[in-house]
Amino acid sequence: MAPCYNLTKYHGEYGTLYRIGDAEFMLLKGRSLETEQSIRTSFECEGDKIFRRELFHTSLAANFALESLYNPPLHAHTYEVMELLHNPLKETPMKAVVKIKAAGLTPRQMAVILEKFRGRKWVLDCNRTWTLDMFKSLGYTDEIWYVEDPVARFEDLSRFFQETGLHFGMDETLAEHSFKTLSQLQGLTHFIIKPSLFGSSLQIRPWIDFAKNHNIDVILSSSMEGKCGIDQIIALHQRLGLTTPLGIDTLKYANYENARFEPVLSVTETMVQSHCPY
Repeated sequence: MAPCYNLTKYHGEYGTLYRIGDAEFMLLKGRSLETEQSIRTSFECEGDKIFRRELFHTSLAANFALESLYNPPLHAHTYEVMELLHNPLKETPMKAVVKIKAAGLTPRQMAVILEKFRGRKWVLDCNRTWTLDMFKSLGYTDEIWYVEDPVARFEDLSRFFQETGLHFGMDETLAEHSFKTLSQLQGLTHFIIKPSLFGSSLQIRPWIDFAKNHNIDVILSSSMEGKCGIDQIIALHQRLGLTTPLGIDTLKYANYENARFEPVLSVTETMVQSHCPY
C-alpha cells in the first residue's frame, strides 16, 4: 500500500507553507508556477490525506519535501550563514556575510551602510529595481561581494558588469533561462537556488554541474520556509556537497498563522548547526 501523509498548510505574509508528513515546502507568492491544485493532482488524495504515487512527481516543490522524507540526514554539521537584513537602516549586521534587501534604498543610503559597517562581505539584493546610474553613483564597489538581480532587463546584465565592474547573481528568474543563454553572460558569478522552486537534488544537480563548469558559485536559499524546511535545506546543502554560505536567515522573519514549529537549529554569531531531527 502506498504511504499516506497528511497535507496541511499555513498562511504567511510571503506565501503559503505546506507540510507533507514531517517535511514542508513553500509556494512563493508571485514566483512559483505551481498551485495547491496542481500539486494535489500529482497525488492520490482523499480530503487532506495524500497517497504517494511515486517518489518524484511533476511538482518541483513536492519533490523537495519528499526527498527529505526518503533520504535520512547524513550527520550534524556546522555551516556559515549569510545574514539577511530586510530593513538595513534599522538593523545592525552581526555576521561576516551580509545580504541587504536594497530595493527601496537610495545609493546614498546604501553608501552610508557600507561605510558604517566596513570589513564584511556584502550582497545587495536589488530585486531588479536599481538602474545602472544608481550603481555608478554608489561607490564602495570594493565592499560588495556581488549584487543579486541588479537590474530589470536581462539584456542589461552583461552591460551592468562592464560598466560597474560588479559581479552579479541570479535568483528567482534563474530558471527562466537556458544554460546556453546564461553561459554568454559576463559577470555572472552566483546562482541563488530556492529548493521550493527548483525541486530535489535530482533537479538541482544539473544547475550545480553547469555552475562548476563556468566558475559560478551556488547558494542554496530559503523561500520563507519554517524551521522544518530550513533544516531540509541544510541537509540538501550537505547532500549536494556545497560549501558556500547558506541563505537561510529568512527564518527570523517567518511568521505563519497557527504554525507551531519546534526549534531545530542552534545559531551562533556566524554559523548555524543542523541537528537533523526529522
